[in-house]
Amino acid sequence: MYADGIRRFVEDRDGLALAGATTSIPNALRQIPQCCPDVVLVDRLLDDSVSLVRRIRVDIAPEAKIIVLAVPGFETEIEPFLRAGVDALIHPEEGLERLGLHIEAAVRGDALLSPQMAGMTLRSCQRPDNDSAALYAERGLTPSEYRSGRREHRSSRLPRIPA
Repeated sequence: MYADGIRRFVEDRDGLALAGATTSIPNALRQIPQCCPDVVLVDRLLDDSVSLVRRIRVDIAPEAKIIVLAVPGFETEIEPFLRAGVDALIHPEEGLERLGLHIEAAVRGDALLSPQMAGMTLRSCQRPDNDSAALYAERGLTPSEYRSGRREHRSSRLPRIPA
């Protein structure tokens, strides 16, 4: 039903044409090179969808824009897709109209993220190797201190160097 809704949406939208659709990674790996799509939509719920994104980006269609659907707003879910080379991530609660905006943005070379997804993406990128303990330690805080609002400016804790 989900795939049918997306298929109807793409077919009904001016300026978009459906080049192919499949629910399996082996079929996708065969179809994508034959279709030469501008945009590839990948369902996060496919087995090994991160590897599929990486293969599309590196081997199959490096120029295609890759949009991953149904990505929950968890940093552990976002980061692997970012590292694999995804162009946009769509939260499960975003509707079809937002999908159209994501596709249009991707074709222009832009990324469109919901505020929730943008926040998660930024937080994921701010952590060295996604290590939250290192982020807090670098700021001289415990995770609970950071969450509770003790966020004094880091420069106020740096030693002063006489001139």
